[in-house]
Amino acid sequence: MHVRKLSLWSALRAPSQPTPALLPAAEARPLKDITQEARLKALGPVVVFPENATSNGRALLQLLPVFEEVENQDDKSEMHLLAFRYPFRFFSPAYSVGSQMAHLFGLCCQVYNSVVVKVLEQAEAPKVASSAMFCEAGEEPVDLDEAVKEKLTQLSRLRLTKQSAMDKRDFLAFYYKRTKSGYRDQI
Repeated sequence: MHVRKLSLWSALRAPSQPTPALLPAAEARPLKDITQEARLKALGPVVVFPENATSNGRALLQLLPVFEEVENQDDKSEMHLLAFRYPFRFFSPAYSVGSQMAHLFGLCCQVYNSVVVKVLEQAEAPKVASSAMFCEAGEEPVDLDEAVKEKLTQLSRLRLTKQSAMDKRDFLAFYYKRTKSGYRDQI
């Protein structure tokens, strides 16, 4: 699995775009290369959203296997886990389906919107250096993807579904086809 760099503006617009099935090969780079570049050029933190899609905030989608491949593991990097929740009663602030303008209007009409950010203590976060690639002899290696999934589920207090970003993409294609809103397949 490879990742790509995004600007802040692109990251903010991404939830309104269909989830691509595969990352175009020209944009894909190993996570280790991106973290090393960020460290050498002092570009700031590298943020990974392992769900690869927005949801309504009531459950977690299946996480992508970010650390499955060796080229995505950088032992000099520290991992900080954060969980974002958007508590709501009637109208979810996380865009998922329908008209973007109607969603923006609904957001502006609410009296307030809130976001809860929970941060896992650094001592409890999974360590890249503890993975099978870097752990010392005699130490029990850590499956980073499983450790992230477990800690993120505990931190967010959300249940993990069996639905993935691809399932969401397929549902949206079905929804827009049924409503004839003109879903544009960008895969």
